[in-house]
Amino acid sequence: MLQFKGFIRAARSSAVAAATLAIAWGSGPAAAQDDFYEGETVELIVPHGAGGGFDTYARASARFLEEYLGATVVVKNVTGAGGNIGRNQLYRAEPDGLTIGFSSFPSMIFSQLSGADGIQYDVNEWEILGRVVAESEVISVPAAAKYQSLDELRNADGPVRIPLSGVGDDTFFKAMIVARGLGIDVVPVTGYDGASEAFAAGMRGDGEILSSSIGSSLQLIEAGEIKPILQISLVPSTSLEGVPLASEVIEDEVMASFVRSVAGISALDRSFFAPPGVPEERLETLRAAVAATMENPDFLAEMEQLGRAIDFMPADEASAVLEEAMANADALVPLLADALEAAR
Repeated sequence: MLQFKGFIRAARSSAVAAATLAIAWGSGPAAAQDDFYEGETVELIVPHGAGGGFDTYARASARFLEEYLGATVVVKNVTGAGGNIGRNQLYRAEPDGLTIGFSSFPSMIFSQLSGADGIQYDVNEWEILGRVVAESEVISVPAAAKYQSLDELRNADGPVRIPLSGVGDDTFFKAMIVARGLGIDVVPVTGYDGASEAFAAGMRGDGEILSSSIGSSLQLIEAGEIKPILQISLVPSTSLEGVPLASEVIEDEVMASFVRSVAGISALDRSFFAPPGVPEERLETLRAAVAATMENPDFLAEMEQLGRAIDFMPADEASAVLEEAMANADALVPLLADALEAAR
């Protein structure tokens, strides 16, 4: 069984983060601004569709990053290939600290481990600026779908369709691995511009099963428009009481351990990062700006109104988690290859 001890560590307390920021920023944002960033434009690449969860976090954060950097922060959605087009663009960007990204490290890890076509980055070389939150995934079914329970999905009279933004991202691999463990014949339906469009397509009838973050699904669950079936997480969400963990209902212990490992990698979901080669002093400024944003009371209040959780992990801790993930993840490679083969 893979061991991911770092994934179940809690993020540092707000008090520790606040103390760090006090040292970094002095008496306030005005004292914090690096002269390099004053009056500059920072491009924030989001390799996910507009209106989705990643886009919501990025655009809300951008306004506060501007305050701490003294720069204009422009969000740019660059979609396609499960997010890898935008990530490739960021990786090739001039390492001057004026281009950063916000995306899913699990998706990048899975893409790299599976040898996905067109990847031009190395996950090990990204400069993490901070993890915003790690949202667990929930497998659900639309209220009007043909199958309404796990038993019905297992005994479906044909392949079960799942709309996805692309083959090879973390949502794809999580869904395919869980489905294999449960003995469900899942067929991905792809070609959508981002996860939010794929999810909407499923609600329109393009699929019988859905996979998305809990934060993106909760309102629809509460409204009765979708029914949660399983959680893909190391620990149950308090928002989904009574919904079992996928690893708990998979009878094969080897497959259950793989599902736990996949859930563990998700601890790095929704992170800010920069391309390799950015000068260290600029990285320090960017990391401090991200940390300050995540502690800003106005930002936290806004995210609460949007129904979006914040569970900040500083850059040094997130970087250690990434190192551990990459050191242990090779055992997943054959399973990822099988998932890709099954999708062809």
